[in-house]
Amino acid sequence: MSNSAELRAFVKAAREQGATDEFLVAMLRDKGWPAKDVYAVFAQQYADQTGIVLPEPPGRLEAAREAFFHLLAFVTLGTWIFSIGSIWFDLIESWVPDPTVDRLDGFVTGRISRQLASIIVAFPVFIWATRSILRDQMENPDKAESAVRRWVSNIGLLLTALVFLGDLITFVTVLLQGEITTRFALRCCVVLVLAGAVFLYYSRGLGKSRTLPPVTWHRMFAGGSGLAMLLTLGLGFWSNGSPSSVRVLNEDNRRVGDLHGLTVQLQNKKLNGLQGPPASLAEVGLTVADPFTGRPYEYRRLDGEHYAVCAGFEAPIATGASPAARFWAHPAGRKCFDINFASEPPYPPNYFQQPN
Repeated sequence: MSNSAELRAFVKAAREQGATDEFLVAMLRDKGWPAKDVYAVFAQQYADQTGIVLPEPPGRLEAAREAFFHLLAFVTLGTWIFSIGSIWFDLIESWVPDPTVDRLDGFVTGRISRQLASIIVAFPVFIWATRSILRDQMENPDKAESAVRRWVSNIGLLLTALVFLGDLITFVTVLLQGEITTRFALRCCVVLVLAGAVFLYYSRGLGKSRTLPPVTWHRMFAGGSGLAMLLTLGLGFWSNGSPSSVRVLNEDNRRVGDLHGLTVQLQNKKLNGLQGPPASLAEVGLTVADPFTGRPYEYRRLDGEHYAVCAGFEAPIATGASPAARFWAHPAGRKCFDINFASEPPYPPNYFQQPN
């Protein structure tokens, strides 16, 4: 008789003599029997008594699928929550400007566009992933207490708690230093509201409320989030402008970048021996055209030390606080920039920050 058969015979005989399952498991484990073998014998014993074979547990594929939906919901939640906060930060910056800081409209417009796109994509994916999780839990109620769900929920609680603490510490520090401003206070409120919503979502999701079933709670959160998202999208599109206006701004930023690039090329010619502004760009083998109209940018030699580069712009850019913002500000229409050949002009504030 094999060891497994002897073990089964022993367990059967011991149970018939009144030994409890707990005692047998503890004794066999103490004698060195692997837990897997011991529980396999008990499973066979109960299957013989009930006539029902122990069902197989969920496989790794099912566990991986569950982890995928929980992590997808977690990541997309963080994506659209962060994007909402970023848009509100930019709106506060617009409504309560700081005179000491330039508002780079091109950069802000591009940033708001990315955050709007993140919300539009991430929020529906979050709703889909959450609905898949709830549908799976309704079909398999035991998954409501799964380890994956608890791990993801507790990570969400930890991260939001850290954001809470960091925001409060920063707020109190600035308050004690006497530098609190309306703009800073509004930003802190945005962080607290968003972090509080996520914290409440995960903490209630982990709880077992008889008066508020999980599906109802998720629907309430989705409804409130949907309203906040629509408000944010509306204000974001209002601040960002239409896609056509954003396109115009990008084109003007490209023109400013081209003009600056032209001045850099002339500086390189100077390093190679050019003594002063050339009479024309053709004289030094340069030609730069507006990529949207196809017409060359205008160049004029003003005197032995100065020259001008000109372009036609579609929209105005206001003068900012920094020297670069003041230098490259322009109205709608034709604008010429006077350049000192002895020095390179500042980098445009929106250059390198806008997609082509």
